[in-house]
Amino acid sequence: MREVTISQGLTMWTARHGDGGLHAWLHFDVDEPFEVELELLLDGSTFVSWVFDRSLLARGAEEPAGEGRVRIAPHVVPGFLLLELYLAGEGAEPIRCSASALVIADFVARTHVAAPLELAEGLAAVELEDFLVGLLGEGAA
Repeated sequence: MREVTISQGLTMWTARHGDGGLHAWLHFDVDEPFEVELELLLDGSTFVSWVFDRSLLARGAEEPAGEGRVRIAPHVVPGFLLLELYLAGEGAEPIRCSASALVIADFVARTHVAAPLELAEGLAAVELEDFLVGLLGEGAA
């Protein structure tokens, strides 16, 4: 597969981190077509990241989505999405922030041009078949 990486900077707004917001980046690599990474700069020097299914970004724009460390939902303020980002460790308070729905939608659209979901699903099926053949022998798949 061709090497393509898509990155998008965005500002994450939180009540806890003041008026300046937090700097964040979304990253997508076609070699991992189901994943995106959200990287967040906390306190000006600490990077934290989450890797999750890229479809969560699109679903979260329409309705509350996510059950794990990343949850996304439409914000009460039009044009924004609400993100809850849970740090590793039990009982930690999530980082609750908002981000531009338009910036995230543009990022998702660019990932779909680089690696349409149909192509990603087809590659996953081929990889599974290759894995099974390697595991069980030539006549397995």
